Amino acid sequence: MYCVSQNSTGLRKGFVSFGLLLSMSFLLVGTGKLYAAAEPGLAFEALYEQQCAVCHGNELQGEAIGVPLVGGDLLHGESLEEVAVSIAEGYPNSGMPAWSEALTTTQIRTLAVFIVEQRDSMPYGEFNVRTPMQFPEGVVASDKHAFTVEPVVEGLDQLTFSMAILPDRQFLVTEKTRGLRLISADGQQSTMIQGTPKAYHNEENPRGGVGWMLEVILHPDYADNGWIYLHFSDRCEDCTAQSRQFNMAASMNKVVRGRIEGDQWVDQETIIEFDKASYQIGSDIGAGGRVAFDYEGHLFFSIGARSPNTMSGVQDLALPWGKVHRVNLDGSIPEDNPYVGDDNALDSIWSRGHRSPQGLETNPLSGELWGTEHGPRGGDELNIIESGGNYGWPLHSLGINYSGSEVNYG
Repeated sequence: MYCVSQNSTGLRKGFVSFGLLLSMSFLLVGTGKLYAAAEPGLAFEALYEQQCAVCHGNELQGEAIGVPLVGGDLLHGESLEEVAVSIAEGYPNSGMPAWSEALTTTQIRTLAVFIVEQRDSMPYGEFNVRTPMQFPEGVVASDKHAFTVEPVVEGLDQLTFSMAILPDRQFLVTEKTRGLRLISADGQQSTMIQGTPKAYHNEENPRGGVGWMLEVILHPDYADNGWIYLHFSDRCEDCTAQSRQFNMAASMNKVVRGRIEGDQWVDQETIIEFDKASYQIGSDIGAGGRVAFDYEGHLFFSIGARSPNTMSGVQDLALPWGKVHRVNLDGSIPEDNPYVGDDNALDSIWSRGHRSPQGLETNPLSGELWGTEHGPRGGDELNIIESGGNYGWPLHSLGINYSGSEVNYG
């Protein structure tokens, strides 16, 4: 684990699509003519080779009539959205035609995503889950101020998920496939805390897994009551029709709280769990798993699109996944939750339409609940999460499917 000292950034109220949140500028130079319309459904690299490589090179290195798209600064825009606009509208004065009539909106976005991925040396499919992390050495400059990155503790599993700092400067860390660990202020790590909900390791599927430990967070009055909350994926086998049909383990998010005495997890209480019939065989990689408190005694937690296809059930208020939920600190349901009294909805639901909501935090200045979530390929989001809100998935997305096709549900 490394500690990074840096400033926070300002946030603008409203819905913001960040795409891949990569910094880039862009200039396309073409031949002054439009090519024939691209074949429908053409994959990312193939679409680039058909439409762009003649000018910009097969490796995006540039040719006589087209500038390099990788390895240097470009001129027009610093976001995925601006890259897409550059492709669609072109720069006729520079010899770059507009492609909006030859390509569909999805194909234009496919090209933009492909170029951004190549510029950042992060091609889709190279997840590098087991690749050792690389950290900068020395002082790193930024727009606001310089910072350094220093090791605090090493040897943790790379699938760490959450950290909670205790009043004595020790901190708790969750490792998805191992459990909960205590780290001293000087970086000495304990054995795993015993008695917590079990975390499962799935060696044959390092990118996925079923039964992960997710968030750890302290009760707002931890100094007085010692409560610690855990958000994890509760695993079961031979427990649902799905799990029996496919002979696979199933899981669903669950929140508990407890205390730590020595190296033991004690006094556990269930805050919220869901009926076993809702447990899914999809990987925990899209489980969401975050927890946040507001300043009025409520606990919010996020559950991602847990169904195997990531789409079904997200808009269904009778199912727990694809939602942000809100309960009181003891797990009881607030009377002002938006769907209390609706026989066709879970009382705990606060908002729906979430795909993979892995960021959740209360703005300390405004008290608003902010959430970030992964889109499919592109289309990541930053949202203010409001009561009864619908955040779109899978009815609307600014991303595209991993194959390059349009997100099109039903």
